[in-house]
Amino acid sequence: MNTKKCYAKNYCKMYSTSKCNERCDFWWKLNNIYNKSNLPVRYRYDIPLRPELSDRQSFTQLKGFMDNVVERVENGDSLYIYSGTTGNGKTTWSSKIMNMYIRKIVAKSDLEDEVLYLNVSLFVEAMRNQYSEYSDDIATLKERAMNCKLLILDDIGAERPSEYVCERLYDLINHRYTNMLSTIYTSNLTPIELGDRLGARIESRVRSAEQVKLVGADRRTV
Repeated sequence: MNTKKCYAKNYCKMYSTSKCNERCDFWWKLNNIYNKSNLPVRYRYDIPLRPELSDRQSFTQLKGFMDNVVERVENGDSLYIYSGTTGNGKTTWSSKIMNMYIRKIVAKSDLEDEVLYLNVSLFVEAMRNQYSEYSDDIATLKERAMNCKLLILDDIGAERPSEYVCERLYDLINHRYTNMLSTIYTSNLTPIELGDRLGARIESRVRSAEQVKLVGADRRTV
């Protein structure tokens, strides 16, 4: 086992000890969870983030959600993280929150179908392709998106709007809203701009989420 790639290396007490080997049940369970979560590999590890002065309050708000993530998910609380700037931490923060949820719950529960990450544009395109080439895997993915305890909908509003897109997203978002399931949205649009793009029904439900705006610069270009 390549321990350098262990997802728990920042918090597992057995990391780099004699017990840190390929027989570690915890390592295998984490790998199972992450592989089914669809979370991109880059975001499965802890990514340090230091706020610019303009984002300190927003970072404090996000950290508060993360530190209490188990309670927030059990309450069905949602987050809408948005910014007009790309690359300033929206996806990283949503992933950090999901990682903390996995860390806090993994030893107590089977999480394999309880956390899921979706890039909205790719998900909608996959759903559209179901009409021409049906896939059981995509049908299962849709079912998990509907009912998992914690869902990340990354970059919502970037997809090409159409009646089909709006209806599919409304079905998903409304189901999760009415069943009090936690959703973390990231977007380059304000909730009002999202409504202009995808419709008032989606905007209304998204606006019920706790809203956090980031205004810092693009970190990818630094």
